[in-house]
Amino acid sequence: MRLIISHLLQSELIHHAKTGYPHEVCGLLVGRGEHILRVIPTENHAPDTQRGFLISTQDLNIHLPQIRAEGLSLIGFYHSHPDAPAIPSPTDVRELDNGLQLPHVVLSISHHQVHIKAWLIHHGQVDPIEWVIGDAAPILPAPPTTSAQRIAFLWSIGISLILLLIIALTLLPPAPKLP
Repeated sequence: MRLIISHLLQSELIHHAKTGYPHEVCGLLVGRGEHILRVIPTENHAPDTQRGFLISTQDLNIHLPQIRAEGLSLIGFYHSHPDAPAIPSPTDVRELDNGLQLPHVVLSISHHQVHIKAWLIHHGQVDPIEWVIGDAAPILPAPPTTSAQRIAFLWSIGISLILLLIIALTLLPPAPKLP
């Protein structure tokens, strides 16, 4: 498994971590497949923002419908570790092992240096994910399909089949005369 992010979006992540320092920052990674196409910073609702982070259900309820309406998906989360390594802490492992099986990116920030690592946390196991930085053309999201478009598509298939049947019947040779 891997995550692909552009230089520009990675710069946004780093900027968010630096401006939030010495507090932890957090947010959503949005895209398609393994391509991160957008970063959504969220407010840290943890009681102690210097030692933890919490993305509220209210933030998810606001952002998830917008993400889906754009034809994108929530493909992961991120948060920063001020003056700590870019590895999930025991608290992260306990709290992020929530069954979603979405990648989690940790940004370590100390003395204005930032290190970024991606992880998958599942059943108490922490596995690294390849973090790829590249500006290759991302996969553009497909526009959302409306119910009217789906109905029109089904009607067009039905009409096409009827026309095909009519044409096939008209091209049949005449039946032989019975003796």
